Amino acid sequence: MLYGWSGSGNRRCGLIHNPSFGKSYFIPFYFSRERNISLCHISDKQSCFSFLSNVEVHRDPREHVEVKGRGMGRIQPLQSSGRGEFDGEVEKIQGFDFANWLKKTVSKNDFVVMKMDVEGTEFDLIPRLIKTGAICLIDDIFLECHYNRWQRCCPGQRSAKYEKTYDPCLQLFKSLRQSGVLVHQWF
Repeated sequence: MLYGWSGSGNRRCGLIHNPSFGKSYFIPFYFSRERNISLCHISDKQSCFSFLSNVEVHRDPREHVEVKGRGMGRIQPLQSSGRGEFDGEVEKIQGFDFANWLKKTVSKNDFVVMKMDVEGTEFDLIPRLIKTGAICLIDDIFLECHYNRWQRCCPGQRSAKYEKTYDPCLQLFKSLRQSGVLVHQWF
């Protein structure tokens, strides 16, 4: 989030999926008492595809994940079976339509600043926001665009994690700016 940025009458809103909050679905949570939205932070590597439909996250029992650090605030690293390995369970995450949620939650009089980190889904979510008109409710976007970068682990090979190259990211930024949306590249 953007630390140090605050103002009276602003409300911060975050959308996150994390089992440590108690339920396996996106939880809109709010800060402050006023109606105005100051920040919507959309970020979760496991559930970023669930803005339009339900999704299942399958954990590979053979996958070893080294937990580094303690997590952030109340967000703690996902715990495994206790033996340091994943048990292969399936986690179901209830999805929702973010564009409709935004249209119901904010008005054209609100000042909305959004940090978007949706792990490659921006190529689906941004066109949906444009199609529904919800993009008009967003005043400023800090967008992390995901593309195939060179991997440190595999010199000379592209990662298979994202299909897009950097050019579609540049085109996405350009189209947003040409539409009148103030957008900044977030790294």
